[in-house]
Amino acid sequence: MQDKVDYVLNQPQFRDHHCHWPGCPEQVPPAKWGCKKHWFMLPKVLRDKIWEMYEPGQEITLTPSSGYLEVAHEVQKWIKQHLEEKSDFSKLMHESQSLYDLENLEVEPVIRYINHLDDVPSTISGDTLYIDIETYGEDPNNSNSALDVLTATPRLLSVYNGNGIVYIFDLLFLHRYKAIDLLRDKTLVGHNLSFDLTILHRCGLPLPAKCRDTMLESMLILAGLPEEFGGSQLKECLKRYCGIEIDKGFATSDWRDPNLSVEQIEYAANDVQYLAQLDAELSQRLEKWGLTTIADLENGLLPAIVYMTLRGIRVDVEEWRQRSRAAAAEAKRLGEAIHAELPKPDPLPEKVVRYKKDGSPYITDVNYNERIREQNRNLTWNLGSPIQVLDVFNRLGINIRDTRYETLVAKRLDYPIVDSFLRWREKEKESTTFGEAWLNHLKGDRVHPNWRQLGAQRSGRMSCSDPNMQQLPRGNCRKGIIASEGCLLVRADFSQIEARIAAKISGDEVLTELFNKGGDIHRYTAKAVLQKENVTAEDRQIGKSLLFGLLFSMSAPHLQVYCATNYGVKLSNAEAVIFRDRFFRTFPGLARWHNRMRNICEGKKEFRSLLGRRRLVGWGNENVNMLGLALNHPVQGSAADLIKMSAREVWERRDEMPEAKLLMLVHDEIVMEAPEDKAKVVGEWLRGIMIEAGNVILDPIPVDAEVKIGRSWGG
Repeated sequence: MQDKVDYVLNQPQFRDHHCHWPGCPEQVPPAKWGCKKHWFMLPKVLRDKIWEMYEPGQEITLTPSSGYLEVAHEVQKWIKQHLEEKSDFSKLMHESQSLYDLENLEVEPVIRYINHLDDVPSTISGDTLYIDIETYGEDPNNSNSALDVLTATPRLLSVYNGNGIVYIFDLLFLHRYKAIDLLRDKTLVGHNLSFDLTILHRCGLPLPAKCRDTMLESMLILAGLPEEFGGSQLKECLKRYCGIEIDKGFATSDWRDPNLSVEQIEYAANDVQYLAQLDAELSQRLEKWGLTTIADLENGLLPAIVYMTLRGIRVDVEEWRQRSRAAAAEAKRLGEAIHAELPKPDPLPEKVVRYKKDGSPYITDVNYNERIREQNRNLTWNLGSPIQVLDVFNRLGINIRDTRYETLVAKRLDYPIVDSFLRWREKEKESTTFGEAWLNHLKGDRVHPNWRQLGAQRSGRMSCSDPNMQQLPRGNCRKGIIASEGCLLVRADFSQIEARIAAKISGDEVLTELFNKGGDIHRYTAKAVLQKENVTAEDRQIGKSLLFGLLFSMSAPHLQVYCATNYGVKLSNAEAVIFRDRFFRTFPGLARWHNRMRNICEGKKEFRSLLGRRRLVGWGNENVNMLGLALNHPVQGSAADLIKMSAREVWERRDEMPEAKLLMLVHDEIVMEAPEDKAKVVGEWLRGIMIEAGNVILDPIPVDAEVKIGRSWGG
C-alpha cells in the first residue's frame, strides 16, 4: 500500500501543487487531494478502499471543504452507495470533486464534528436521541476524577438521531447550553445514562420526561447470572446482543487537550452510533421475556435518581463530631474494661530455633528492636483481630467457631464479656467507619451518595456508596442527617411489607384476614405460638421475630440465631422446634406455599416478583439454597418493585407538591424534605402515594405506611 502512495507521489506530473487541506502549504501531486500527513489522517479502511481500486493514470481529486470528518465519512458513505450500484471507479473519482460541496450534497455526513457556534444546528430531527458524553476531571493526574458527576467537565456531547447522523459537539469551544438545549423535550437513550444525565442536568439540561438506559435493561435481562456470563458494560452488550465489537481504549485518554485526535472523535462517535441497534435488540428481548413492565419502572425512576444525587443530603457537622468523639470515648472505656478481665497473652519468645545449611537446628536469641520489646512488655490482646478474639474467648471457655455477630450474639446473654465485646465493637465502628473521617464525603454541608439503581442486581434493590447511607446505623448516627434550614425531614416506611407480600403470594387466609381487619399480627402470632391469653411486650417481640424469621422456612437452629441477632430474643433448641411447628399450624397457607415451592424449585430456571422482575438460577450459580431463593426472591423482588413504584410516582407527581424534595430511598423507606409548615401535608401526600402503589401489586392485601416527621433522620 505504501509503495502505491510513493509511486503516485513521485510521478513528475504530480509535482508542484498545493495540498488541498485548508491552510496546508505542502506541495502535492494533482492526483492526490492532500499531503502525506493529511492523507494518513484518513481512516485506513477508507484509504484501502480507494487504493484497492486505483489504477495508475487516474486522477484523484478528493477536495474537502470543511474538515476531516466530513471528508472521511462522506467519501465512505458515497463510495458504498456507488459500489452497490457497481459504478465505474474512474467515474467515481472524477465526480468526487462535487462530493465536498456540502450545500449540494444529498446524503448528510455520518459524523458532524461541531466546534463553532455557527455550526450548531437549530434542532436535531427525531423524537428519540441516543447520547453519550466524554468528560475530564479536576485532577489531570487522576483519571477517576473524570467520573465524578459533581465536578467532572463535559468535553464532547455525542448525539445520534437514529437516521445516520452522529453529531459531536465539542463543548470546549461552544456555548454548552446551546448544544445541550437540543436535547430538550426528547426521549433520551444512553448506556449508563444516569452518569450522562447527572452531568448534563448539572449543566442546565432539564431532566427528560422519557428516557431509557440500555445498561439497566441489560442488567434486568441478566439478573442472577454469574460473572462468567459477562457484564452489562457497553462493549460487552454490543458483542452479546448485536455481534458488534468496539474498542474502548480511548475511554481514559486525555479529553482536556484542545486538539483532540481523529481517533478520539471516532471513539466518541462509536459510543452512540450503535445504541439504536442495541436499544432495538434489548426491547425485543424484554418483551419476549416479559420484562417490559419492570424496564419501564426502572427507566421511569432514573430521573429521580439523578435528582437525588445532585440535591444531596445535609449533615450536622458539629453533631456528627460530638457523637463520634463520644463513641470513641465509650469504645475506649469498654476496651479497658474488657482487657481487665482477659488473661495476659503469651509473650513473644526471647529465643528461637534456627537451622544451619546442613539442616541441623540451633537455638539463638531473637533480635527484636526496642519498639517491639516495649510492646512485648506491655502486651495486650488486639480486640480488632478476629484471630486473637477467637483465641482468648476459647481460653475463657466460650466455645465459638468464629467471631461473626451472628455467632457471638447467641452467647451474649450467657457471657457478660461477650456482651461487652459486642458493645465495644459497635462503638468502635461508630467512631471509625462513621467517625470524623466519614465527613470527607462532604461537599459543603451535604453528602451526595452514588446511588446504584440496581446495586443488588439479583433482587432489584438499590444500593449506594460514597457514602453508604443504607449502612448508616439507626439511632445516634442518623441524628447527624438533618433537614435544610426552615425544613423538616418527612419519611415514610412501608409497614410489615414482607409479611403482606408473603400473604399475597401464599394466599394464607389467616394473614389476609388479619391485615384486612387491621389486627396486630405480632401479638396474634405470640398469642397462638406461646399459647398465652395475656401477651406482654416481650411476648410480642417473640411473635415478631418468629413471623419474620419463618416467612422463608428457616430451620429451628437458624431461627435461634435469627431471633437473638435481630430481636434480642433467646430461644432454646426445644423452644425453636416447638415454636416453629406451632407457627406453621397457625398459618397453614404459608406452610402450603413452602411445600409447593419445595416440590418445584429444583427444576426451575427463574423466579419472579409479583411485577415480573426475574432472578435467573441454574446457570453456574447452583450453589444456592433453592428453596430459600424460591421463597425469598418473590418477596424481596416485590418489595423492591413497590418502593420504586412509589418513588417513581412521587417524581412524576412532583408538581402536586412542589415544596417537597426527594432525598433518599433506603430499603423500604422514602425520605423527603419539606418546609416546616408543609411537612404534615407532604407526609399525608407521600403516604397516599405509597398506599396506592401497594394496592396495584398487593390487592386484596391492604398496604399501609408509617410517616415520621422530624428535624433529623434519627429523630
